[in-house]
Amino acid sequence: QSTWATRMAHLSFFLLFAAVVCSAGAVDRYDVSSVADLWSRLDAVPPTRRAFVIFCSPWCTDCQHYMPQILRAVARCAPASATVIFATVSTSKREWRDANNPWRKDSRLRISWTPTLIEAGKSNRLELQKANEARLLTFFR
Repeated sequence: QSTWATRMAHLSFFLLFAAVVCSAGAVDRYDVSSVADLWSRLDAVPPTRRAFVIFCSPWCTDCQHYMPQILRAVARCAPASATVIFATVSTSKREWRDANNPWRKDSRLRISWTPTLIEAGKSNRLELQKANEARLLTFFR
């Protein structure tokens, strides 16, 4: 099986797992693949709910590595009334590195690394790397 197919299978598994994790509580879960869809979805979140965005890509080995930990943190730590949005920022490394990638160009998002987690409307932000993976457990609190 090709590396691409393996990575897509892993990401599909994680997104399916995310659906199960998020459906276990009152967490609303959405998937978006464009900046416009993300802003539209965030505009629809009621002001009484906290909204978290997880930026990832199917080709990204860091995303594959950290997605199980991210999903466990969502299940254990996200408020029951949270909205969690999974944003796919590119389908290839070349697309991600393109200077015109809309996710990288959006000055409101400032995405330069995947996976990145943000809390909408707050300064709560985490570019997940080995050096700060312990912070994942407190990110959703």
